Amino acid sequence: MRCAPHCAAMLSSPSVSGPARRVVRFGVFEVDFNAGEVRRHGRRLRLQEKPFQVLQALLERPGDVVSRDELRAHLWPVDMFVDFDNGLNNAVNKVRRTLGDSVAAPSYVETVGRRGYRFIGTIEADMLTPAPSPPLGWVPVSPPMVSSLAVLPLANLSGHEDEEYFSDGMTDALISQIAGIRSLRVISRQSIVRYKGSRASMPKIARELGVDSLIEGTVLRVGGRVRISVQLVHGPTDCHLWSGRWDRDVSDVLIVQSEIARAVADAVAATVTADEAFRLTRVSNINPAAYDAYLKGRFFWRQRTREGLLRSVEYYRKAITIEPAFALAHAAEAESYGPLGYLAFLPPHESTPAMRAAATRALELDPELVEGLTAIAACESFHEWCWRKAEGHFRRAIAVNPNYSTAYLWYGLLLEIEGRQEESVASTRRGLELDPLNLRARSRMGWALFMAGRVREAIAELRSVLELDSQHFFARRDLAIIDMSEGRYGDATPAFKSVGEHGSLAHSLAMAGRADEARAALKLLEQQSQREYISPVQNALAHLGLGNVDTALSCLGRAFAIRTVDLAAVRVDPRFASISGEARFRTLMREMNLP
Repeated sequence: MRCAPHCAAMLSSPSVSGPARRVVRFGVFEVDFNAGEVRRHGRRLRLQEKPFQVLQALLERPGDVVSRDELRAHLWPVDMFVDFDNGLNNAVNKVRRTLGDSVAAPSYVETVGRRGYRFIGTIEADMLTPAPSPPLGWVPVSPPMVSSLAVLPLANLSGHEDEEYFSDGMTDALISQIAGIRSLRVISRQSIVRYKGSRASMPKIARELGVDSLIEGTVLRVGGRVRISVQLVHGPTDCHLWSGRWDRDVSDVLIVQSEIARAVADAVAATVTADEAFRLTRVSNINPAAYDAYLKGRFFWRQRTREGLLRSVEYYRKAITIEPAFALAHAAEAESYGPLGYLAFLPPHESTPAMRAAATRALELDPELVEGLTAIAACESFHEWCWRKAEGHFRRAIAVNPNYSTAYLWYGLLLEIEGRQEESVASTRRGLELDPLNLRARSRMGWALFMAGRVREAIAELRSVLELDSQHFFARRDLAIIDMSEGRYGDATPAFKSVGEHGSLAHSLAMAGRADEARAALKLLEQQSQREYISPVQNALAHLGLGNVDTALSCLGRAFAIRTVDLAAVRVDPRFASISGEARFRTLMREMNLP
């Protein structure tokens, strides 16, 4: 057992005189043989006499098979006539219900064929202690409260690097399952990935992530079987609170993840609503080949490069071919087409219909899938400009899974474009709280603060990103736009050049009075547009800087015609403020359903 000295005080009462009694502790449970009580986190649980005797008999011989005949002799006199089989089955079932245990994936009581039962949990304390007669005024120490947690990257025990995608995928899936519990704040994946293979202490990690508990564990896949072992640790004290192990067929991985989430919720006494409980129990098994392809898709999706995103789509489609009703794979495909569109890796006529189709199919299969709801909301807003429908889907996504940081960040962008800046700050801040080490979320926070007029805070936030990653694209670009808005055109130019935005570069050069260089940058932009898709918004910026207002407006009209993903942001981009009163610009905003 790993436990700090002061944490041990939470698990045992002070030493006082009285008759000796035997107390056994495992996980979050404490069994007092003398008092005939089972306690969870110090609170007494209802367990009748016969089920308690069964539990006691198993705890007397942990790891050994206790036969049904032995249990019969222990529970009933030889000359007593009872329906033994039914009585014992009922007693064991009551023990399992009290411990929140599962027949299919037991953590404590295992059925051994037709022979009997075995206690397989870890005994953390088995001792004779004085009877509790606490001195006057003594107040028992409660176990630590758990309201926030992070799932650390599950370790790959296979010994093969090519299995890393599987353990990473198991981590992501477990986060997604636990994140659906509203009463817990669960940190998103982007913030925990840096702890993969880390030797940092649990208290340090908990402090950096701002959580009071951590889940760590391992994954081993051998052939068609997978073993997942996890344990819950109190972060500040490094004290073990609960552990469990699941050994199942690979086809049952979705069910296992759901069972782990339910076990964690029970271990921390989290409130689980009826809707949340239903979502956790409605999962089913999945074709192993389809799930393997899905996990490989997630691996490439995390790379956020054009090649990685396109490869992720290939794997998702392979998964869907094998398992057409695989809702998660459809939603993941939509999530890949999102960045393929807004990072201009694909033109809108390719990315938008594909994103819409994948998200729609995901929701047809699972109307409550948070990834599908978020993807359809993003498509409706930034691709299709249906802001009210999009807001409804964002709100529903947040209601279904209040720990999905992407929903808050993208909803914050919608609010920003509509000019609801303080609401945007609040939504973005919540997304950052759920993903505190995600630099993209932090740069979004900086931009939201700037949009709300909090310039000093914005600059500080964006500079903090660059301290961690001096080449971070969004932080460098957004700081350059802030420089432009405050007339520091010369300061902005190097940043735009380094991030490769030729339209922004041409605009800043022109505003700095370097017209010849601006025209040269515009020429490079036009040449680049011949080779690959470039948003017409970049051309509009270049022409606007050079004073070609009519041409700039025509470029925006072309962006409207092809539904460029970044066009809506023009409404609040300070570089376009000089033409915001132009009739053509105002008409364009109205046609995009923006006031």
